[in-house]
Amino acid sequence: GNIEAYRQAHADILAGRVWYEARGQVLEGSMGTRVLLGEKVKMGKGVTFNGCVIIGPHCRVRDNVVIENSVIWEDTILGEHCVIRDAVIGAGCEIGELALINSGAVIASGCTIPAGANIDAGARVVQPRTQPGA
Repeated sequence: GNIEAYRQAHADILAGRVWYEARGQVLEGSMGTRVLLGEKVKMGKGVTFNGCVIIGPHCRVRDNVVIENSVIWEDTILGEHCVIRDAVIGAGCEIGELALINSGAVIASGCTIPAGANIDAGARVVQPRTQPGA
């Protein structure tokens, strides 16, 4: 599979084309927007969703964030005014304010994206692991 197939599988779940027992709240908006909010997600003011969006449990979405056709795994923090488009963000990430995550980008679990960063379309971001004793 690839990132597009992964996101499409989640869109199919939200559209009811595939059965899946999801925990959380499904929100429906205009023009086909469907959002699955996992348990205990904290939302700021002025958050905008477009398309199919899945946000895992215990995430924090700060004020004025824009999320389009993306999957956000659990325990991730999205900083104010960041924009996430057609991307997958792993668990336990922190996306800084004003960051832009472009189409097809994948952010691995545990990554920190600095404020104002612009992650290129199709980029794969993996932070190096710290070795014990290093």
